[in-house]
Order: sequence, then C-alpha cells, then structure tokens
Amino acid sequence: KEEFVPVLNKNSLLPSSGHVTLSLADLNQKGVSIKVMEHVGDGEPLQHVGDFSFLLHQLTMQEQKRLMDGKRTVDVGITINQDGKLIVSIFDWNDPECLDKKKRYQEQKKTQGNDHGDEFTVEENEEEDETLKDIAATPMEQIMLTIGCVVLFLFYLGVRYVFHEPEESARII
Repeated sequence: KEEFVPVLNKNSLLPSSGHVTLSLADLNQKGVSIKVMEHVGDGEPLQHVGDFSFLLHQLTMQEQKRLMDGKRTVDVGITINQDGKLIVSIFDWNDPECLDKKKRYQEQKKTQGNDHGDEFTVEENEEEDETLKDIAATPMEQIMLTIGCVVLFLFYLGVRYVFHEPEESARII
C-alpha cells in the first residue's frame, strides 16, 4: 500500500534532513521500497524524484517475540546536501548490522569530540548491550558458515570431476 508521508519541510534551506518512523505491514517483510516525491506547488501534481529499495534483516522467532505489540518499525531518513544530492537511508532497530554501524559511528563521534546529540542516539546501557549480544552472529556461527561453504564448493568440484566428459579431440589416442 502506498502512503505519502512528508519527511522534509517545504522550502527548507540546504543542507536539509529529516526522518520518520514507519511501521511495516508484515513482520516477515523482506524489504521496503521508498518512492521520493516532491511537492512543487499548490495545484501541481507531485513530482517523482526517485525510487529506493532496501532489504531488511529477517527476524528469527525469538526476535519476533521480543517486539513490542508485535509491530516492527524502521526509521527512514532523507538528506539533501548543499549540492542538492538526495540521500535516502533506513535504520532498522532489529538489524544487528545497523546497530553495530550506529555504535561505531557514535564511538567515532565521541573520539572526535563532535557529539551534538544525534536524534538517533543509541543509548549505551546494559539492556541494549545484551540485546546486541543476543542477535549478533557469533564467531562460531561465522566459522561454521565458512566451513559449510568450503565443503559445498569441494563437493561441487568433485561432482564436476566425476561427471566430466572429455572433448572429442581428447578421445583420440
């Protein structure tokens, strides 16, 4: 279902940015598509600026149970820089990669002494750290995945070797 939600204020000076929190239609939704439109004037139709698609982290049953009210939300941010370049991004509070990137970004800002109180600040408390530990992939899972990929590749090579048919020129001896 398409729904137009204003994110940036009309006639705001560049650079400009804004965000909105949206609820997903389904917990198992694989992604979101964002169509950016511009209101050019009263009585004028909305002008299409661009389409943006993002894949979402697939929730496990345990992660789904942790959601409040069984609803999943994502933060959609839109920025237009001084040159007019449009940047659209999403932040999924249930995605370990998003949380990790946010935490690294905030640590970088702290070391640079530039913390201006970002609106999307991830609170550093014990409860959130525990959540990060629960949903982040463990090194053991990563090792097992890597081993599985290597085994699968070796199996593929073995099947190719066993069922390999020599070329016509190679049969003449």
